[in-house]
Amino acid sequence: MTGPSPIFDVATVIANEQLSESLWWIELATPQIADRARPGQFVHVSGGEQDPLLRRPYSLSRIDAREGAVAILFHVVGRGSRWLSELRPGDPVDTLGPLGSSFAPPDGCRHLLLVGGGIGLGPLIAQAESAPDRSCVILNGARSQAGLTPAAKLPAHAEVYYATDDGSYGATGSVVELLPEWYQWSDAVLACGPNPMLQACASRIDALDPTPQRLRHRPVQFALEARMACGLGVCYSCVVTTRSGLKRVCTEGPVFEARELTWQWDSGI
Repeated sequence: MTGPSPIFDVATVIANEQLSESLWWIELATPQIADRARPGQFVHVSGGEQDPLLRRPYSLSRIDAREGAVAILFHVVGRGSRWLSELRPGDPVDTLGPLGSSFAPPDGCRHLLLVGGGIGLGPLIAQAESAPDRSCVILNGARSQAGLTPAAKLPAHAEVYYATDDGSYGATGSVVELLPEWYQWSDAVLACGPNPMLQACASRIDALDPTPQRLRHRPVQFALEARMACGLGVCYSCVVTTRSGLKRVCTEGPVFEARELTWQWDSGI
């Protein structure tokens, strides 16, 4: 589901917290974006004077329309995210958003299964917080404990289970290995993370549910991660192939029905 038109706003940093050696959590005051945003959408943030040409896409990890604020869960991988990690309360942030499509679990859905890999957990936190009347199970995976989001940032009403590739916390192995225990319990599966994780998630669901995808009653929606330049659908740098043709992650996505994805592209993420 695509939301209202995006706007340009100079947001203000409320807080910027390092959660682990890998993860950061920044909160921004931006009433107009917070009022329009929906879980699954993202903002495009300028890299400041150090890198003024290309914006960076960041999924929204918290949306508080009442307080006029949003939050972003991120890790430092380059100049743009390094700049973001060094911001202090009161600093301005040139922000465009909200952008893209959002999660759309059915109205009658009571049991949400949320599967997040690394910082891919961000939009799923926002989804869980938007549904306090629904039972939510969060499956959070990462390479090591440093990549897991602390429980203090997660909704209190959600059950949370962890997996790490190196076994440093929670179950050992991919978060996808936790799916069998919860798939039948769920009314809908929403996931976000690196594309190989999402593809593995789709394969595991196919193994758990022999019903042809087009006949399944349980929706499965994936929020894709992709490198993008404009964020507005003009440059076509984030195109993926679907069963209904080429789609742009920044506009038709980032949220897609899993059954529509062919995985016949290489995003490098």
